[in-house]
Amino acid sequence: MAAVALAGGVATDVATMRTFSVPADSMDNTVRAGDVVLVSTTAPVRRGEVVVEEQPGDGDHVRRIIGLPGDHVACCDAAGRVTVNGIALHETYLPRGTVPSRTRFGVTVPRGKLWLMGDNRAIAFDSRVTGPVAAHVVGAVFLILRAHHLIFVHPPAAFTGAGLAPAGQPVPPGLIGTAAALAGLIVLAALALIGAVAAARRSRPPRHRGPAD
Repeated sequence: MAAVALAGGVATDVATMRTFSVPADSMDNTVRAGDVVLVSTTAPVRRGEVVVEEQPGDGDHVRRIIGLPGDHVACCDAAGRVTVNGIALHETYLPRGTVPSRTRFGVTVPRGKLWLMGDNRAIAFDSRVTGPVAAHVVGAVFLILRAHHLIFVHPPAAFTGAGLAPAGQPVPPGLIGTAAALAGLIVLAALALIGAVAAARRSRPPRHRGPAD
């Protein structure tokens, strides 16, 4: 049963996750050029999420969702911050010294579109240039592979602390099944080893006592 569950978890992982290699620095410091990102295709689209989105004829891009349909996104307030529905974002994920935006904007995101921005605002080609984009989201980034390190991606406090997004990153369902199945296999292997040792001890011939005993 554990083996079947493991196979099912792996199959779900394959079906609900994709990997992408990141070629550019437009999401630096969160995602850097050369990183590989794992994307959950079943994760909900939420403000603050780092996502891979595809544009027909323009390939795939890694961007952060700033505004959902119906949101009013603007820049800048008196402190130079981006706002969503009048709530200022404390974007601590931006590279040190980065200005939230040198381009001023104030847009209500239309239905079926998103306001996407790169974290490296100085070079990112994003909604400040294109306007709201059609929501062709491949999935949300939940894990970054960087130089043999694993970095889990969580919704930033800029959104969760302001009530613009729920806290907690949804775990891809396949990972839960795979982890549970692996734990089950480890337990079964341990029980089998204990049983084998016990059986080996029982099968030993009785020890005959000699005169010296």
